[in-house]
Amino acid sequence: MVDADGGRARDVMLMLDLSVVNVALPVIRQDAGFEEVQWVLDAYALTLAVFLLTAGALADTLGRKKIFQVGFAVFTLASLACGESDTGLALDISRGAQGVGGAVLFAVAPALISHQFHGRERAVAFSVFGAIIGLAVALGPLIGAALVTTASWRWIFYLNIPIGMFAIVITAVFVRESRDPRARGVDVWPVPPPSSWRRTTSRTSSDSALGRPVSGSCH
Repeated sequence: MVDADGGRARDVMLMLDLSVVNVALPVIRQDAGFEEVQWVLDAYALTLAVFLLTAGALADTLGRKKIFQVGFAVFTLASLACGESDTGLALDISRGAQGVGGAVLFAVAPALISHQFHGRERAVAFSVFGAIIGLAVALGPLIGAALVTTASWRWIFYLNIPIGMFAIVITAVFVRESRDPRARGVDVWPVPPPSSWRRTTSRTSSDSALGRPVSGSCH
């Protein structure tokens, strides 16, 4: 199951990041003198939630393997930027960039596993997927405490760099590219164009004139 190593590395990196940073917040505030550390968590969570669906749509359209590797690269570079941050604002922005990369990894990894494995192997792959998530969440506080005690809070972010590089290489070598042939792409503008408004209005008016029930009307 070498093909799943990229997904496993993703699980370890994301889950460790979530739990390790929580442990390191008091040290970040004390050692670095950053006052507003709440955004260290919020910036990551916000961008991850906002870009999750967009990342999935892009992967279905442009290629899941390709977008997955881009997500790993973004997350890894953002981790380096977090470790090198000298101000609270720089750390918050870097954490937001991490969230964008994390959104790609969360959105694309299950689809890659589904495409890569079939039958019993798929069930085993998803079982390993869940087990690693649980293990990373459990070990995260211990690893975070060890890093901030023996080294520096910056190492909780530097830790992601070798994992990310390893995952990018493994994905490039072993994972097959896949797309969704029915993908509709990403809606750049969520509101339909005015031309569709006119068509909808005309159709509704015609139906009303002919006595046909209008969709969405209440009787």
